[in-house]
Amino acid sequence: MDILRALNEQRLYNSRKSKKYKLLYYISEVIMLFFTILTPVLLTINNLNSLFPGISSGIVLLTKGVSSLFKFQQIWLSSRFLTEELKSEERQYNSGINDYKDLSSVEKEAVLAKKLENIIKIGNKLWFDIISSKEEAK
Repeated sequence: MDILRALNEQRLYNSRKSKKYKLLYYISEVIMLFFTILTPVLLTINNLNSLFPGISSGIVLLTKGVSSLFKFQQIWLSSRFLTEELKSEERQYNSGINDYKDLSSVEKEAVLAKKLENIIKIGNKLWFDIISSKEEAK
């Protein structure tokens, strides 16, 4: 049952990571939305120092840059994908369906170990692709 413990550790790790990056993504989006809306309002106020709209615009640019640099959305979605893959594999294993049907416990664990290894490889590739991506975040 060590393989089930490893699967659960991976699932919890990816689930926590997904929640963290989802929160960071939404915080950055709300900040950008707020200051994008605030900038024209600041420009319409006649007696306001013209420095404030510039600061507001700068905050939008900085937030967008940080969000793009740290790839909050991409990491959130890839971590969520891996969490769901691990959950699905665990359900199939526990139910004895699909690739686990009509197998002894030793055979089931061997299949699960191989599938867990493949899911981790996919996760590593996703992470590498995200980190090495030169594309601008959309």
